[in-house]
Amino acid sequence: MKRKRTRLLVMLCFLLCAVLAISGCHGPSQPQGSPPPADPVVEDLETPYLPEDLPPSPAHTDFLWEVIGGQGRVYLMGTMHAVKRDYVLTPAILDIFDEMDAVALEANLLDFAALLDGFNYMYYPEGVTVLDNLSERGQTHLVNMIEAYGLDMAQVMTLRPFSLSSSFIGALLDKTDFTFIGVDMLLNMRAWERDMSIYVLENFRDIYSNMNNLTYETKERVMVLTIPPPEQAIEDLENMYEMFLSGDLERVYEFLFAESAEPFLGGDGLPIEFTDADERYEYYMLEHRDRIMANSIISYLESGKNVFVAAGLAHFVGENSIIHFLEEAGYQVIRVDLEQRMAA
Repeated sequence: MKRKRTRLLVMLCFLLCAVLAISGCHGPSQPQGSPPPADPVVEDLETPYLPEDLPPSPAHTDFLWEVIGGQGRVYLMGTMHAVKRDYVLTPAILDIFDEMDAVALEANLLDFAALLDGFNYMYYPEGVTVLDNLSERGQTHLVNMIEAYGLDMAQVMTLRPFSLSSSFIGALLDKTDFTFIGVDMLLNMRAWERDMSIYVLENFRDIYSNMNNLTYETKERVMVLTIPPPEQAIEDLENMYEMFLSGDLERVYEFLFAESAEPFLGGDGLPIEFTDADERYEYYMLEHRDRIMANSIISYLESGKNVFVAAGLAHFVGENSIIHFLEEAGYQVIRVDLEQRMAA
């Protein structure tokens, strides 16, 4: 089934590009060891995974699966990279998480050395700016969005198109109840505090390389898609969060794959026409990465590791998802009934 472009997919890409920008993780699915000692910024972060320290979290049903097969024990959790500030991990999730020996994430967000390494891929070399690589329409979109988000051109001038959204989503979240301390970061922090091994599911250098190898036309369209008008971005983020809390996989699937009735508009107010070249971008962002992450999970299972795997929810939905590739390889993937588990 061909993936249909929707506002949700645009928003997923918007969030993913921001994760790429703040992580810069590298290396295959190998243990990263404990990250360096926390600096004051990390020490000052709230720890929303401690329910007793925060207001009640909104009621929600988690997306959790158990993988049956191999010598190891693996759970899969579909996450959201940005959640509202009152979100906490449920006791059922924490119980399972604490039974595991390691956590595997799309990126180790506390590996600051890797973050710095990623900057080499995010920025243009000295003397080159993003405006040098955009069409007149692309420049118009960027300038209009800079004004709409309340940013300054100097803040984004040297960023490559695929990493531009990091600055925009940061400005967006500052105006909402959402925080970048998403589900992945909560699990990352808990693993670090419990001295658990932290694995990464994929090689982010490959993702940066693939993004930089896209055509100029596709790079520009990626920039436009990942920087929607702020009111549209907020609406999509709210809708996606409500879907995430629902725990309804069929509803998420429909929302993700249904044809959008409204065209996506650029900063100049004109519709954005999708081309075949965009298929390559979507392939790299989802199917290609899902296959790589599934292979990492298989390596955990076959080597006898007990691992809690967490990745964005979109990676577990659809024909070419992580779950699809695991099942294709002969593993059984079962949705976990957390309410029943807690009642037992």
